[in-house]
Amino acid sequence: MIRRTRFHGPSGSPAAQTARIEIVEPVAGLNRQRTATNLQPGETPFSQNWVTVGDSYIEPRSGCSQWGTTGTTGTPLGLFTPPTVDRFEWAYLLSSRTIRKRDVGDNWGGQNSSVAQSTGTADYYSAAVAFKQSATSGNALLYFTNWNLTPKTLAVGVASQVVDLTEVYSILSYARYVAAFDDRIILFNSGSTNTGTSYQLFFPTRAAWTARGSPSDFTNGGFQDLVDMQGGGSGAIAERDRLVLLSESEVWAGRPRRDAYAFDFFALDRSKGCPLVYDRTPKSTEAGTIWLGNGFQFYRLVGNDVRALGDKVRDLLRDEMREWRHCWSLYNADQHTYTLFYSDTTGEYPTKALFLRTDTIVADPATGREDGVWFQQDFGTLQFMCGEAFGVNSTLISSAGTAYRMLSSQTNDAGTAVDARWRSHAMRGQKSIFPYEALQELWVEYEHDSATTSSLS
Repeated sequence: MIRRTRFHGPSGSPAAQTARIEIVEPVAGLNRQRTATNLQPGETPFSQNWVTVGDSYIEPRSGCSQWGTTGTTGTPLGLFTPPTVDRFEWAYLLSSRTIRKRDVGDNWGGQNSSVAQSTGTADYYSAAVAFKQSATSGNALLYFTNWNLTPKTLAVGVASQVVDLTEVYSILSYARYVAAFDDRIILFNSGSTNTGTSYQLFFPTRAAWTARGSPSDFTNGGFQDLVDMQGGGSGAIAERDRLVLLSESEVWAGRPRRDAYAFDFFALDRSKGCPLVYDRTPKSTEAGTIWLGNGFQFYRLVGNDVRALGDKVRDLLRDEMREWRHCWSLYNADQHTYTLFYSDTTGEYPTKALFLRTDTIVADPATGREDGVWFQQDFGTLQFMCGEAFGVNSTLISSAGTAYRMLSSQTNDAGTAVDARWRSHAMRGQKSIFPYEALQELWVEYEHDSATTSSLS
């Protein structure tokens, strides 16, 4: 059903040379996907819990449907989805005490009952998956680590215990980040002992790797200290043909080679790194690797060029974002979306998100700076610790250890109505002989399946 609502200005409004004004934008939120008429330069529109469908209309975002109680013990610290193994797709939830797993069915099962971290407070995990070349079962291995836990591994889909990577101890005992690339496992920001300080170890720019094709063999692998890299290591991301290493200040890349040296490492940018408190934001996407940098500026790595991104949302994050070290990101390739989850309240885990359509990123012809279509999401009282794309949907884990799925058929967040609001760009009437402007008519077209309310204020 198509409805058209017409608004008349108050009686007595001057009519001289005043034109009809229409909302012509097919988009909403913190974006300017196409130029609309009657825009007031510099005005920022508002959108909460709306998304675009194609580039023709908008609708409320998907709701959070509860997907079972995970049964985890301790704080949820990472959700990871290894590649499909034996026709099953798995999700692994790691906490400070336990590991839980599930396939595409409805049940969470136990994988391990005790992976207590060794020292200090609980911290988020970094994880990667590699395949070992052998005839035994459980060839897909999930490697995970953080700054106060010795690197460990488990076989994907096999009900076995977690195994310490004992071979790594001759080089290091701790590592903050792990990546799988070039048939190797690479550890980054590492050390032989724990400093007792969150995030940074004694060798903050050391990269160590396994022998190629043997992802548990560090004895025949190697390592390199990137002595020219400034700042502590803050991320290791595998792209298609290279390894990207981020520090607090810089961006580096590593190209594989087929000799004893294994990698050529070189700097790409000396000023646009990823702060340690945002080290869970880097994600490899179809539009390049994206992360949150200093000054609430997003960056995108395209080829060897690091480009500023997200000018539209910097003020929003500056005003709202709290508890910086708990922010994290999720990339859903099926939906072409990069999402930053963040908290706007001190003492809480993320309850809000910024949602970027990665297939809409374009450069401003005037300034050359890039941006895309952004929307804001507000999950109310739900606090999300971690999540991952699982199948075509995004799976989120709350601070209480409950799993949720974002489903287009779900119109509420586990029973709580989705508060969806939208405000258009500012509009102005045609200039008249009077020292002010007047609005004579405003037309709004909308489509709905049942009775609804449209109001102007």
